[in-house]
Formats: sequence, structure tokens, C-alpha cells
Amino acid sequence: GTEVENPPGDPIPAPHSWFVLDEVAMFDFLETKTADRYPEDFEVMQDVSTRVSWATMISRDLNEFIRLTGDATPSLNRVEISGVENCSLVTLHMDDAGVTGFPVRVTATSADADGFKLRITGLPSTPTYLTQFSGGALVTGVDSDPATGSLIVDVAGNSTLDVRVRTDPAWTSTLTTSPNPVAIGNDVDVSIDTPGGEPLAYLIVSLTEQLVPVGAVTLTALPLPPALLMLVPLDGAGDAVMTLPVPDDPVIQGLRFPTQIVSVTAPGGDFVSVSNLWGLYTE
Repeated sequence: GTEVENPPGDPIPAPHSWFVLDEVAMFDFLETKTADRYPEDFEVMQDVSTRVSWATMISRDLNEFIRLTGDATPSLNRVEISGVENCSLVTLHMDDAGVTGFPVRVTATSADADGFKLRITGLPSTPTYLTQFSGGALVTGVDSDPATGSLIVDVAGNSTLDVRVRTDPAWTSTLTTSPNPVAIGNDVDVSIDTPGGEPLAYLIVSLTEQLVPVGAVTLTALPLPPALLMLVPLDGAGDAVMTLPVPDDPVIQGLRFPTQIVSVTAPGGDFVSVSNLWGLYTE
């Protein structure tokens, strides 16, 4: 409270002042209280980039407020954020929202014209791809971050993204490229890590994303022309690191290439494991 000075000669302390604070009673009262660090439902209006409960928000304009409403329903494996304003990136920490199973429903609504990037992380198994909640079509343009087990998707301005987050037990391999984006006419390093020690993998650099059942596995990088399909030898641990040239062709500048690998037991043999879908960007 604010200390208030009494009139001269008045011995009674002013109410709501430090003079009448009973520290012992206050701490005895607070000792019985527990702060809920991760409430299921919350509303945000803040002027800094920070985390609130199970969402971390990065501001787009430091001179404007971030606004967001969060609602989690752990029993339904559902998380919703709405009224999102002035965010460049929102990260959903699904474990702190109480989500423990699949499929997970995520609904995100932008309330401004700029939209935002949405990162989904902290799930009990690595998320592999997103499908539309209504109709089940594959959501394209989703990037992966295998180091953190995250998926990143754009939420367009003044729109709603309503999806199911899927996990596929065959998606156990890892694919990354560096640098990303890569300038046309330069080299790109490709890193492949498969868990089963298979001798070979097919590298797919595509232009199109589609749910494609191939044998016992499912791909999302469409391995049909004009896609690049390359058979890559793996070492004894099922890994490979190679350097590939990127054509110096303005036609491919500024594009995103859905890239994926599927490991095999032999040329023309059984498909074993699939990697994360990696967005290879050119500049």
C-alpha cells in the first residue's frame, strides 16, 4: 500500500499503509497458497515477448501490445489460441498444457492482418505432419525442427488454422540441410541419420506435398517427376553426410523444396523408416 501521513497529533496509523501491515499474518496467509504456473485457460495483454502458462509469444512490434487468449482441454488433447495480435511467433508447449496423447487438435486464430508463425512442441511423441480437422487433408508448407521435436506452420492474417497433429511410428529418421536457406549456385550439406542401420536411403527433393502410402510407410514429399530421387549409401550406423550443388538457376530462387528420406534394406527392397519432412529453401 501507499504510506499516508496522518494529520499532526493524530496517533492512529492511516489505513492501508505500511504502519498497519502485519507481516506475520501476511506470510502465514501466503504460505497456504500455491501459484498455478500453467493454468489451462488464460488471457494475455502484454508489451514484452515472454511466456505465459503453456504459450510463449514473440512480439512483432515492440510499441504495441501482444494479445492472446489460450484454452486447453487436456482430456480431449485439445489446445486453442484465439484473438492473437502482434505476434511474429507463438510456441505451444503441449506438455505444460497437459496434452498426453494423439491425435492432438490445435486451433489458432489470428486477429490481425499479419498473422504469425505457430510452433508446436513438447508432445509425448515426435509430431510428423498436420491434417485439416475438417476433411483430413494434408496441411502443406509445414516445417520441422527435429532437434526439438517441433512443427512450425504459418497462420495467415485474420484466419483460423484448425488441425490435427499426427505422429507416425515409421518417421524415426532425421534429415537436415545447411545452410538453410541456401543461395543458388552454392553447395548445400545434407545430413541423414537413420536408427536401424539400413545400408541405403532414397533422398527425395520434391515440389509437391501429398500423403503417399509406399509399402508399410507414408511419405509427404511426393516422389514423382519433377522430383529429384537419389539413392544414397549409408554408413554402418545408417548415417550419411554429403554435399550437393544447387543449380545457379533463377527459376528455383526463393522456392521451398519439400525434402525427405526413406531408408531401405536394399535397392528395390523394403522401406523401413521415414525422416521428418524438411523444407529446403533457396535464395
